Amino acid sequence: MKVAVLSKSFAKASDQPITLLENAGIEVLQRPNDDPANEERVAELIGDCDGAIVAAQDRVGSIVFDRCPKLRVVADHAVGFDRIDMEVAQRRGIVVKTCPGNYESVADLAWLFILASARKLLPAVQSVKDGQWSPPAFSGAEVLHKTIGIVGYGQIGRAVIQRAQGFENKILVYDPFVRNIAPVGNLEIAHVSLDALLEQSDVVSLHVPLSEGTRYIIDSVALSKMKRSATLINTSRGGLVDEAALHRALTDGTIAAAATDVFETEPPGNNPLLGLPNFIATPHLGAQTADANIRTGMMAARIIIDVLTKNTNS
Repeated sequence: MKVAVLSKSFAKASDQPITLLENAGIEVLQRPNDDPANEERVAELIGDCDGAIVAAQDRVGSIVFDRCPKLRVVADHAVGFDRIDMEVAQRRGIVVKTCPGNYESVADLAWLFILASARKLLPAVQSVKDGQWSPPAFSGAEVLHKTIGIVGYGQIGRAVIQRAQGFENKILVYDPFVRNIAPVGNLEIAHVSLDALLEQSDVVSLHVPLSEGTRYIIDSVALSKMKRSATLINTSRGGLVDEAALHRALTDGTIAAAATDVFETEPPGNNPLLGLPNFIATPHLGAQTADANIRTGMMAARIIIDVLTKNTNS
């Protein structure tokens, strides 16, 4: 049995996932993919392998499934199925699973964005490095007792809420697929409509997968409903936000600030958002901690082992 590893980050922090696979009798072929949008290249790299561990950017669809007849299982070394054709996979009996082991690290990054935006951290740091010293120019806002809007009540959204306890925030949650919101400590949590969340929140943080139903969930209309003092945080997928609309909103003062770890096109090239002083961007590094890498790597290895060894032993 063989597994092709296209994800460049798989087992980067520890060899434990590779050892786990090899001890199960599975040969690990590390084939890092430099052209993830090219499905023909993805198919070429997977080849005659029985399983594949792919990155979030790798496109897996009918071309891969047609050209890789031995493929039985795909482990997405991330979360979200937006680049995998799940309909074709299910029709052909190919198991596809994600590895949601990054939620703690992504929640940390969301809070880093919240605090850095509130205190205008990046321009203040740059000012000092440039030899300037003008504290009043960077007058920011406290986060204590503010209202945090969480769009998507999955593992990451819940982890963000857990971290809000120290700031005694009021929490608003929008998630049409969740009925009951469990209490978190002494936090006040309300399950509300998206419009109510946008209108009332000081911070709006996005934690939903990208789908046809969520694409551009934050557009010009949504942005117009937010407070002028509000901050938008996106650590999920770039396609959730209409970037042109966000640029206008940040430029004309519709909202105060935004921070994102993701773009609709990655890398973002000369995206005009990058030139704005009230915009923070990082290179899709939410899951890039040693802790998350080990967790997701072990999840991916177990997914491959469970499918391939079960089929072998049955």
